[in-house]
Amino acid sequence: MIIFADSIKWDGNEAFILGLILLLVALQWYLIRKFPLPVTVSIWVLNYLLVKLADLTIGVPPLDFYDTMDRPMYEWSDISTHAFVYPILGFLFIYAYQRWQLRGIRLAAYIVLWSAVSVVFEWSAVYSQIFHYKGWKIGWSFFVYLTVFLINLIFYENVQKWLRAVVK
Repeated sequence: MIIFADSIKWDGNEAFILGLILLLVALQWYLIRKFPLPVTVSIWVLNYLLVKLADLTIGVPPLDFYDTMDRPMYEWSDISTHAFVYPILGFLFIYAYQRWQLRGIRLAAYIVLWSAVSVVFEWSAVYSQIFHYKGWKIGWSFFVYLTVFLINLIFYENVQKWLRAVVK
């Protein structure tokens, strides 16, 4: 099994990822001061693990629904996407949820909105040749994102309970 591509090729999809990472890191750098470090790290790790789980479940044989970047093997740009893009998006989702104290129908609408925006973002990644579908349907992603955002909320609420218990 080849783990990393043997040559580095720089093109539009890497530029898209680099620009996105720089934007997201700057945004998180600004907001991180308003969020407890243990929560930030926990959200970061959770979302990194969720994207790795998805890749190892549906992005490799036997399912192998998609490839990323230029080749069907793991590239350095995949690592940066997994380590920065998805964890920071998870952080932003939780940050806004916590800041606005959403409950009930507003919370449901918020989750649906984030899921829909994530599908649009994924479509732009397909258009930019970040993702190459091999049987995956973008409509399925909406339900994946719903699940991921619900997991993030449940996880965040449990981390908050744990932190309150530790502080007492």
